[in-house]
Amino acid sequence: MIVILDSNILTADFRMLGNNFKLLLNFLNRTDSTLAIPKVVMLEVKNNFLSELQKAQTAVEKEIAGLKGRIGNITLANPLSDGWLEREYKQYSESLDKKLINIGAVILDHPNVSHQAVIERAVPKKKPFKPNGDGYRDTLIWESVLEVLESKQKAVALVSRNSHDFCVKGRNSMFLHDDLKMDLLQREIPNEKLKFYVDLKDFLEDLVLPNFEKHEELREKIIQQQYPFENLNTIILSKLSNVVNDKHSDVNEIYFENEFEGPRFLGMDHKGKLVVKDIREISKQELYISMEMLSVAHFEGVVRKINFRQKEGYINFYQSEDNMQYFEVTKMVVINTHFNLIFSNVTNDITTVEIETVQEI
Repeated sequence: MIVILDSNILTADFRMLGNNFKLLLNFLNRTDSTLAIPKVVMLEVKNNFLSELQKAQTAVEKEIAGLKGRIGNITLANPLSDGWLEREYKQYSESLDKKLINIGAVILDHPNVSHQAVIERAVPKKKPFKPNGDGYRDTLIWESVLEVLESKQKAVALVSRNSHDFCVKGRNSMFLHDDLKMDLLQREIPNEKLKFYVDLKDFLEDLVLPNFEKHEELREKIIQQQYPFENLNTIILSKLSNVVNDKHSDVNEIYFENEFEGPRFLGMDHKGKLVVKDIREISKQELYISMEMLSVAHFEGVVRKINFRQKEGYINFYQSEDNMQYFEVTKMVVINTHFNLIFSNVTNDITTVEIETVQEI
């Protein structure tokens, strides 16, 4: 199999160090499979990394300027200046290239598609073009997929979070869009030769994890948090708190009403029992454990009096000392979290925890 990743999969884990990438690399090593990255994806991933660096640099500059404004002129230089951005970008770009070479990945050159062919696709808004005309990048990726399918005997798995650009949603799954099915038909490529996955987790659950042995005997120990899992709650809540408190996190899907201004994270409590979804032995030394958990996150913020209405989730409210037009409010949010962890059989310890989704209930 040839596994093709979109940029949104790589930017979710820039250095490919998370548990899901660990499983993917394990799969590539154990099978006659190859990781393939279109050149346009490589360019976008590196550009997104540069954007993250620029955001960090701007944020630090803003904090320093604000501090000087509050306490007067002080000698405080931005530690992220003097070539920091250029050095970090160069280091990441080189390390990504090296890692992909080391794992035997293939960089797919830009597809051999004419400008005329792209125009003929763009004007009638054929997928993967969107109704608003966007879709040039996704079209290059799709043309790369078609070239691989035509030139190789192997099946292809395309992993992209841009599901609506490539697929239509069925009752329980995603189906390739009719425009793209027609492309396969015209090139005499069987539909079953291509599989589409909306994220790396779906790919792993379908093709990778079923090949590993189950370890059900640990399930009750994990649920009851018996040795060596007695600190599991603390570890997960600490990791989850960092994600919920990060407004820029890719997995944070907690939203607030427009009336609830300036939400600030206060803390988090566990709610109910842990749910163990799957336990697999990925090597003699390690287990992969997939889990789900309900928890309660607490936030504080302010609500204009004219917009305020008491409702479920607002715990306390009182007059703001800073502005008579506002109430200060405490809000409770129940969230459901999917996560996975790697457990070492050698040290009897949790080595890594990866938060997959954080959704408000």
